[in-house]
Amino acid sequence: MMWSSGVRSLLVRGLRTVRMSSVEIRPHGPVGIPPNANIREDLLGAYGKVLKAVKEIPEKSIYRKNVEALTKYRMGLVEQGGTIKEIEQRFGLGRLEEVLEHAKDELELIPEMIKGEPWATKDPSTVKIEIVD
Repeated sequence: MMWSSGVRSLLVRGLRTVRMSSVEIRPHGPVGIPPNANIREDLLGAYGKVLKAVKEIPEKSIYRKNVEALTKYRMGLVEQGGTIKEIEQRFGLGRLEEVLEHAKDELELIPEMIKGEPWATKDPSTVKIEIVD
């Protein structure tokens, strides 16, 4: 069977990320999380949504301060540019698709935090913690 040089280079290089012209081909990520061709844009969009949603929480809340700081830091890592692999190395958290899942999880948590208002109590022992699977 005859393979084109591009396909042959993929076969020879195995599961490493291969860059051909302007297209970056990557191996599959974690099970259950499909590769995302628009990962940069999706991450920046998710981070923008997180920053907007967290504004509903009082500015003095430690939770809000931490979420804003972490989100802005991570947004900056994406905005620095580079290849997907370079961005993943800056994050040091595995695949960017996994990082996007973290941002989506935060988006789900923010309304729960707003509803529970853990910052409204003076006695931390009175905060009810419910674990949701």
